[in-house]
Amino acid sequence: MSTMITDVFNITTIVAHVFNISTMITHFFNMSTMITHFFNMSTMITHVFNMSTLITQANHDNACLQHVNHDNTCLQRINHDNISSTYQP
Repeated sequence: MSTMITDVFNITTIVAHVFNISTMITHFFNMSTMITHFFNMSTMITHVFNMSTLITQANHDNACLQHVNHDNTCLQRINHDNISSTYQP
């Protein structure tokens, strides 16, 4: 009888271990998912920094284009002055 009780306890212990192993596997997958999410967040943060860099470059390009536009206006005035000074009715 005591052997049978011991066997029941052993079986119960084995079943408990199986559930513990299942729980550990679930936790492992949850950790894997969390690590994946962490890498995804890192990638998104990198993309945000890349976008900031692109915006900075776009602002710089815009400033350069404004200078080019100003230079073009100056050249048009010089051209107009040259035409006016050489015009003889």
